[in-house]
Amino acid sequence: MMLTLTDNAATVIADYVKGSKRRRAGIRIRPDASRSSGMLVELAMKPSPGDAIVEKNGARVFLDRGVAPYLASKEIDAEIASGAVNLFVREKDE
Repeated sequence: MMLTLTDNAATVIADYVKGSKRRRAGIRIRPDASRSSGMLVELAMKPSPGDAIVEKNGARVFLDRGVAPYLASKEIDAEIASGAVNLFVREKDE
């Protein structure tokens, strides 16, 4: 099983990354080293070695191997509120 993106998340992520001017850029999700649990999301020009890549409708999400197993059965949705991108991780609707 692999992480999926809602159509809305794909649109929001693709629009966010468009400003990077790198056609193959995406967002990268990795463990937060400053906390015992948690994840960081950052703009990435390309995946890091070992990253899993999820693509949908022009959006690219790079998953660090430290978070990929946790997110495998999840779905990401997104919204833009007050100029900020908010991501929501939830269980997939089967």
